[in-house]
Amino acid sequence: MAKFSDYSLWRMRRRGISREEVDLVLRDPDVTYPSGTSNRHCYVREIGERCIKVVVEPADHEQVVTTYDQRANG
Repeated sequence: MAKFSDYSLWRMRRRGISREEVDLVLRDPDVTYPSGTSNRHCYVREIGERCIKVVVEPADHEQVVTTYDQRANG
């Protein structure tokens, strides 16, 4: 199970993304790729009308850095 940074929890609340959605993206992504920043990795999955991207960095367990809907404006 992933750990969540305070920033990622704040962004999830502001963007209306639930822990369950993040868990689904991490458990069964459509696409994964390195982010190019440090050792971070990106996981992406379409959920309904949204395309949720989760950025994680390695720690003792994966730590979620941020999340967002790639199709949303702003």
